[in-house]
Amino acid sequence: MSEAYDRLYERYEQLKEYCKSFLKAMELFPEKVKAFLKKLLEKQEKTKAPKTKNRAEKETARGMTGYKKWKLRLIKRSLAFIR
Repeated sequence: MSEAYDRLYERYEQLKEYCKSFLKAMELFPEKVKAFLKKLLEKQEKTKAPKTKNRAEKETARGMTGYKKWKLRLIKRSLAFIR
């Protein structure tokens, strides 16, 4: 029985040595995933355009104020009438 135990223990130690790099990678995995996601979110925040709060601000950002809006509506209506 002692020989069987020694053989199993030796095989266990060999397996443990063989899997050492895998076990180390599994320990580091959560840290690497967190770092990756953090970088990804930071990059997304940098590229995200600032949001405008309401319609008036959006129109002002596009240069669509007062007269220009009225003129654009008039052109669209006349084009619709022509078709």
